[in-house]
Amino acid sequence: MKKKSKINHQKEYFLILQDQIELVSNVFNDHHLMIKKVKGREPRVHMLTPLLQSIISNVICLAGMLNQGFINEAYIIMRAIYERCINYCYLVCCTEEDFICYFEHSM
Repeated sequence: MKKKSKINHQKEYFLILQDQIELVSNVFNDHHLMIKKVKGREPRVHMLTPLLQSIISNVICLAGMLNQGFINEAYIIMRAIYERCINYCYLVCCTEEDFICYFEHSM
């Protein structure tokens, strides 16, 4: 019985992660399309493009990991994706001073 319960939990986690991946992927793909339209007019958005591309790349990687059954590893990657998403959203609207500090300390 315990083994079946563990398998059911893994399936539940898998489905939750798949939903989260789809959500993150859709939001950031849509955002990426919007960036292409304003790229020349908004230098901050242009500077954040590599961060956005890494989020999208990680989401694609995460989907592959889940399809191969690496659920524990997928959680680790998902946490990193969430952190990058939060950083990205903050950097889009933070003060110019904070924005510059981010690039000075992250390089």
